[in-house]
Amino acid sequence: MNILYRLYVNYVKLNSIGYQNAEEDTRQLLTHSTACCPDYIKASYICNDDNKERNPKFCEKLETFKLKYGVLYRSVVAKGPPFSENFIELSKCPNTKIITTAVTGSIIGLIPLFGVLYKFTPMGQVLKSKIGILNKDISKNDEEMANISLMEQENDQLRFQKGTYNIKYQSL
Repeated sequence: MNILYRLYVNYVKLNSIGYQNAEEDTRQLLTHSTACCPDYIKASYICNDDNKERNPKFCEKLETFKLKYGVLYRSVVAKGPPFSENFIELSKCPNTKIITTAVTGSIIGLIPLFGVLYKFTPMGQVLKSKIGILNKDISKNDEEMANISLMEQENDQLRFQKGTYNIKYQSL
């Protein structure tokens, strides 16, 4: 009900504009009609087709508000361009949730895509080489570890070559 209250407060302010001073009145029209948009969007979500049965009184009051706002909109449009350009119709209120959802979904979809590209394509090799250039100390440590492990492998081979093996071989 707070949503409807805020809608009606803005409606009363819009309805009380005298249309004497064009600059001041257009600023007030834009301010109050813009303030109606977020509350109207919330209210329209509450009164969508699935929820009309749960909130019949609220939806009825919202329909009444839409009719009153529509009458006010037509009267403002009749006053001419400086006023009608600054008055937002309820059906033209921008829905920012759709944009936010689209951007969030795109980002969430791109993260796994970059992971797959990094792991299974040459892009990963390019990024690894660029990261290695940026972190020369880390790459030097990696080279030293590789050299140490190679030297250990040579020692292991020498140890195995010293012994003799008695392996019987049977040909088929």
